[in-house]
Amino acid sequence: MNYQENLRKIREERGISEERIAELLGRSRQSYQNIEKGKTGLKIHELITLAEFYNVTADHLLGLDQETER
Repeated sequence: MNYQENLRKIREERGISEERIAELLGRSRQSYQNIEKGKTGLKIHELITLAEFYNVTADHLLGLDQETER
């Protein structure tokens, strides 16, 4: 699974809307959708923001480990 799919999976498992995450990142919904679709990259500061929001490691968001909680 690539990191974009992983971001979508985590968001959906937690019942969080694209709009909420877009707002958190200071992006439009369309812009955030493009991240999950792999059309746009995720910036490092956005990765950190999402890791803190979901209370997981950046590695977990990127699908690089098996760890789920920090």
